[in-house]
Amino acid sequence: MKFTAMAAAALLIAGLAPTAAHATTGSSLWTATYQGTGGDSRGQAIAASPDGSMVYVTGISGGSGEAENYETIAYNAATGAKAWAASYSAEVSGNDADAVAVSPDGTEVFVTGSSANSSRGIDYATVAYNAHTGAQLWATRSKGKHGFNTAESIAVNGSDVFVTGYSSGPGDKEAGYATVAYDDSTGAQLWTATYAPAGSVSFAQSVTATSSTVIVTGYSEPGSSLEAATVAYSASSGAQLWVKTGKNGSVGDAAGVSPDGSTAYVFGGVTGAGNVSAFVTTAYNTATGAQRWTARYNGPTTDGTEPLDQYLKVSPDGSQVFVTGSVPEPGPDSNDAYATVAYNASTGARQWAAVYTGGQDENFPSAIAVSRDGGTVYVTGASRLSSTFYNYGTVAYAAGTGTMAWEHDFGSPSHGSQPTGLAATSSGVVVSGASPYQGHAVWATVAYAG
Repeated sequence: MKFTAMAAAALLIAGLAPTAAHATTGSSLWTATYQGTGGDSRGQAIAASPDGSMVYVTGISGGSGEAENYETIAYNAATGAKAWAASYSAEVSGNDADAVAVSPDGTEVFVTGSSANSSRGIDYATVAYNAHTGAQLWATRSKGKHGFNTAESIAVNGSDVFVTGYSSGPGDKEAGYATVAYDDSTGAQLWTATYAPAGSVSFAQSVTATSSTVIVTGYSEPGSSLEAATVAYSASSGAQLWVKTGKNGSVGDAAGVSPDGSTAYVFGGVTGAGNVSAFVTTAYNTATGAQRWTARYNGPTTDGTEPLDQYLKVSPDGSQVFVTGSVPEPGPDSNDAYATVAYNASTGARQWAAVYTGGQDENFPSAIAVSRDGGTVYVTGASRLSSTFYNYGTVAYAAGTGTMAWEHDFGSPSHGSQPTGLAATSSGVVVSGASPYQGHAVWATVAYAG
């Protein structure tokens, strides 16, 4: 069943307050917009509270001139009512919030990103808020050694906060992963760990954590090709526990962990003969790095997959692993589509694969989530409904079979919109991103039932 959201898009363009609707599976529950005081504003990431009653959206708020701040907004997941909004700005203009996480007990919200400093460098800047009031609890900056540090991902384990990203080195070929641990109560920096093979540039993409282990995945460029690299650290000390690297032409894009913390899952891609790529999902023993299984998906055509836009989630009960990414769709045009694949988490056996062709041609996924009961998988991304503009394209599948439950377009044929994240809630799913309004980009957040 397909739903469109042109009426909701009209509300967006008009800049109206959140609107709620009666809940029918796949229907829009509410729409909310946010615009900074000037310039472009973009929702970058979203996370739900542990009980699914609240969602927290973070991103960039455009200010006067070229000023940009972090902005974080808390919404009631069922109604869209704004609970609070909080801003963070630092030494100079140029603050880019990229990731958000919620503590397991639901009392704190953590935001991280990249923030310019007065020395013309860029720092990791991480901020903690009271999840109920939005009061800032602490803010901390990590400068690295050589000036430019870009935070990409954040994870929590109930006592500490872990941020990973890219930190520049003294030379062009000496940059690497930089992972920082903070005390979640005070923001005190506990340790910093780097992964920087000599003669290469390495980019961390994702971090996940258990009570004892932190898993970081990404890729290195040791020469003219790419090489996936997954690194495990002790959560308490930052000591490196193990490293696993992929084949030439591989990347690591997303990481997740089983609910019991025993297995880490890494999703990425590999490019082989004829420049044809495939999805690769691998399960590791979290403690030792021993490979439990690896699974490959070559896409629905002989053209393989696209080595970008790749995301992973583990089901709440730990029985399934879901991944999504871009593939050339079947047919003469070979436009891009979302491909979502389900695996048995214990064996790596593929359970189903579904391809979403969405709009007129190109479709690029940007996030995946699993419902709180584990029964539904949600994927959102940019889906082109006209020859020029993209809209939010969100699709729901039955987790057990891959049967499409509903799909929903949000946006307008004459105003492009692009989602950046989604979160499963007690009411359904919430998607956030950016859409144009009066010559600037604004946040647009929309919730769907079921």
